[in-house]
Amino acid sequence: MNISAASGVGLSPITTIQIPPISSGAGSSSGSNVASAAQDFTNLVGQMINAVNTTDQQANTLAGQLATGQSTDIHSVMIAMAQASVTLDLATQVRNKVLDAYNQMMQLQV
Repeated sequence: MNISAASGVGLSPITTIQIPPISSGAGSSSGSNVASAAQDFTNLVGQMINAVNTTDQQANTLAGQLATGQSTDIHSVMIAMAQASVTLDLATQVRNKVLDAYNQMMQLQV
């Protein structure tokens, strides 16, 4: 199966995100690395939320078109709804993992 044929159904390739390492050295450079990593994480979460919202809107639009008779392509609607469901499930699992990590860090005794 040709992979480029799947690009018409709204699938986008997974890209690699480079996050700079956090150095353990003292000084302001360490603080700037932490701030940079925090900003990168914030941007990554924002992109994930936008992706969830976009797939949900696409699924709702296609479902509305099918319900009103503007479209008869039920396959595209079902694929879009499945993509929206999987994207939301992924975002939920990532949120759960982040909250678990936060709770474990809060329980550490320093």
